[in-house]
Amino acid sequence: MHFAFPPRKTSHPPPYAVRNSRSTFLRRGRLQNIAITAVGAIGLLWLVIHLFSGSGTTRIPSGTPSAVLVTVLDPKDSETLNSAIRENRRNYASRHGMHISSR
Repeated sequence: MHFAFPPRKTSHPPPYAVRNSRSTFLRRGRLQNIAITAVGAIGLLWLVIHLFSGSGTTRIPSGTPSAVLVTVLDPKDSETLNSAIRENRRNYASRHGMHISSR
């Protein structure tokens, strides 16, 4: 004989069908550990990036900030070397839009 509806569920399910609340707690605890570890890793990464970025709190303004290029020449060196260094500095300054002032 065929029934039109399936039988009602029993109020006392078999032991293999019962959820263990301890396994749910372990899963929740494991997820919390993973979340704490992930937040810690992201925080450590942020800290390392900001500590070793080199810029700190000083920022270079946009545009063309004024800059000073100081070169110390040794009078004991040959004059050809000193003139080559001066020419190199002039070249650099002209390529980067700096004003050249020699003393």
